[in-house]
Amino acid sequence: MKLKIMIAVIVMLSEVAMAVSIKVNQVGYYTSQKKIAIVGVDSSQTVNSFIVKDATGKEVLASQLKSSGYYDKTDENCYLADFSNVKDVGRYVVAVDGVVSDTFEITNTLYDDAFKKTLKSYYFQRCSFEINEEFGGKWARPFGHPDTSLRFDSIEGKTETDRMASPGGWYDAGDYGKYIVNAGITTWTLLNLYELFPMSGMDSTINIPESGNGQSDLLDEIKYELDWMLTMQDVDGGVFFKVGPNNWPSEVLPHADILYRYVIGKSTSSTLNFAFTLAAAGRIYNDYDTAYAKTCTEAAEKAYTWALEHSDVKRPENTKGSGPYADGKMDDEFFLATVELAKTTGEEKYVKEVDSYIGYMKVGDAAWWQDVTNLAFYALVQPSEYIDESISEKAIKKLVDHAVVSYKSLQKNPYHIRIDDFHWGSNGNIANSAMLYAYAYVITQEQPFLDAAIESMDYVFGKNGPSLSMVTGVGSQSVMKPHHRICTGHAEVEPFPGLVTGGANEENDGGDGVLMRLHQNKTPGGLCYKDNNHSWASNEPAINQNAPVVFMLGFLETQLNDEWNKRYE
Repeated sequence: MKLKIMIAVIVMLSEVAMAVSIKVNQVGYYTSQKKIAIVGVDSSQTVNSFIVKDATGKEVLASQLKSSGYYDKTDENCYLADFSNVKDVGRYVVAVDGVVSDTFEITNTLYDDAFKKTLKSYYFQRCSFEINEEFGGKWARPFGHPDTSLRFDSIEGKTETDRMASPGGWYDAGDYGKYIVNAGITTWTLLNLYELFPMSGMDSTINIPESGNGQSDLLDEIKYELDWMLTMQDVDGGVFFKVGPNNWPSEVLPHADILYRYVIGKSTSSTLNFAFTLAAAGRIYNDYDTAYAKTCTEAAEKAYTWALEHSDVKRPENTKGSGPYADGKMDDEFFLATVELAKTTGEEKYVKEVDSYIGYMKVGDAAWWQDVTNLAFYALVQPSEYIDESISEKAIKKLVDHAVVSYKSLQKNPYHIRIDDFHWGSNGNIANSAMLYAYAYVITQEQPFLDAAIESMDYVFGKNGPSLSMVTGVGSQSVMKPHHRICTGHAEVEPFPGLVTGGANEENDGGDGVLMRLHQNKTPGGLCYKDNNHSWASNEPAINQNAPVVFMLGFLETQLNDEWNKRYE
């Protein structure tokens, strides 16, 4: 009888232990900053305390957990394990009731490697380009998709015999399409990182073919996309929407893809995305190449003029082998294009428009490709000789006021993230929300905004429902099977590092059978994710998801990594 009781107790304790889930930032934590893990248990259970152990197994901290409430998105009672007082450099784990977390590091140079990997992921996304072993290592691949003789689809005035060359650029996501709309927010975000923190990605940072040319590797990689964008402008100033096939490609490397590719559509949204990106480039590249900068600026102005005259041209209907990127509201794109053209050219017609937009446009929790309003506010934070200080002050006030509201909401969330629902690209959404806190910190230097930025990035690197680093090749338990044709084509090796996958998605998107099965099983929204290369709606990387992560890693390193800054002095 006693033996049966003992067995029952052991089983019961085992079940309790198995129900504990400890979520940590698998990359780690800065020595001087807040360090929090999330402990989740079954909604019927409670836990009280935690310990932190170093690499030798020595206990360095024992403390009480703090309840952060029930989270319906993961169906857990959540607790915060705050170990901010652990400040010695080293490797550690958090343990609760015998369950041990993934290992992580405490260091002053936390994101140096992750920054390089997420930035270099764009090099691996290059189209019309051979990735050789010198720069690509085991992810080398042959030249593919020359894109030098493309037919036109869904474009008025173009005939079946017309052809266009549009080589280069980055593959947008897990397929082989190239899209101006998504290139806009992506490239602008990376340009903004450089403009705000010029030391980010200095020359020879990430070992690409352009390294050693005396120009920032960040600007070199961005230029590969800008050069492609310039090929997409029509003679009238309008900008074509996308390049892609009429069927989704097979899971093969670019050189093995035999589908014919088209230039598809021309729209107001693609033209405005082009305008604000090239306007920013015209200012930023002026220190390196005045002729190139002039080309960018003139192209941006020509595009903006076309958009004013064609303010409601819809995106193309053809989505048989490429994404829709549908956007029915243009105020935000006009706002950002006006701001960037005002900052670059100083022309009064642009400057006057900026002030009118400031009056009614509102800061949101996060930018995304369909709403770039926040980017215009970010652009106005940085001083400009052409923008009156009173205009910038209005923008700054709106930005900081909303960051305060957003921060309060983040504090109420059991996972300390600013998100109410999980949809396609939720990881990018969280990283974009972190950019709001980053800017609020740059403006105010108030610690809570820095804390919120740090905790938002904790989520991306493992402090999330699935307890998985959502960035390939970064963290002890990182994504291994992204929906990504280049990675699938390299079946003999792990995915190349630095890709940010979409993340949890509680919506029924795109007929994704893997995700639909989770929905049918009533899986909580924050757990609707599978590391499965067939789940395009939860596990597909995209260039716009990478961009805010690159920005945030660059931001945090410039603020907190003294060695990183000294290296670039």
